[in-house]
Amino acid sequence: MPVMKEKRFSIAGFEVGIAADAARAERIRKSLMFRYLVRPGLKLVSRNGHGRVDGLKLPGAPNPSPPRSVRESEEAREIWERVSRIKWYHTIDLGNGIVTPGFIDNRPTAHLFGLPDDLSGKRCLDIGTYDGFWSFEMERRGAAEVVAIDVESPADYDVPRLKKKKLLEEAAEGKDIHGGWNELATGVGLQFPGDGFRLAKEILKSKAERKILNVYDLSPEKVGTFDVVLISQLLLRLRDPQTVIENMFSVCRGFAVVAEGYAPELEGFSKPVSAFIGTTALGVWWEHSTASMQAMMKIAGFDPVEKVATFVAENRSGRFHKVILKGHVPGAAAN
Repeated sequence: MPVMKEKRFSIAGFEVGIAADAARAERIRKSLMFRYLVRPGLKLVSRNGHGRVDGLKLPGAPNPSPPRSVRESEEAREIWERVSRIKWYHTIDLGNGIVTPGFIDNRPTAHLFGLPDDLSGKRCLDIGTYDGFWSFEMERRGAAEVVAIDVESPADYDVPRLKKKKLLEEAAEGKDIHGGWNELATGVGLQFPGDGFRLAKEILKSKAERKILNVYDLSPEKVGTFDVVLISQLLLRLRDPQTVIENMFSVCRGFAVVAEGYAPELEGFSKPVSAFIGTTALGVWWEHSTASMQAMMKIAGFDPVEKVATFVAENRSGRFHKVILKGHVPGAAAN
């Protein structure tokens, strides 16, 4: 009687067992179909969230209480009260001991993003700026001019038509849809786009300019050209990322940084792979491999395209895999 082996998988909360004799189980395990189709598929359905790292403790919400240095200063207390009325996406150091309680803190990994320490004389573009962390960071590094683009309203987010129609109907009925859109976006109830940027700009005395411009409409006719173009954590939320990368190339005269989450289970394929996730709410349209995003950048015209870094990033929902890609405009000065 052959020796039987059983392999058990946990899929969407259910445990599934597959039994086979030892010889057959070994043949299945070594087969190309299992290695490149079944195994990645099992990882895809079993993991918790897009690009997440399994088995890691999720961070809690930030402490809303002001630090002691803030409590001891009347001016700082007033600023903190204004800060606390906004639900921040970005963690931003505003000085005087005040740090915004953001959904994501990019400060520990900012050195991995491929930006030069000195951006003196450079014109920089921050795509999908939200609270403006990268705009203020590029300005801090000496950028001569920073333009930050974002949409005016959550109704401009790239969401399925049926979902957008429903929420716009609710708005026409007098319902406040801002919180609804943002809860669909991240589950943390972010404020209306621009609130955080305006307050941070005021406190930091920043000269960064926030323009209302949909990334699908980005063009040199509307914003000119830039030495540095940066986009972070936006491609996965766009139904047409290729068009957006081509728009980025059209306004870039130096280099572009694409900083995005990637799906580790798509890395083992011999070709660039993107998986369509789709969404009935505002969330994730695609998961990309690093090779897929590199290919999109090359098709858009960037050459060469470097993989600057891969690392595990963290936000208040958990940890996820992130890649930093740097694409150069052919003939531009090296950076």
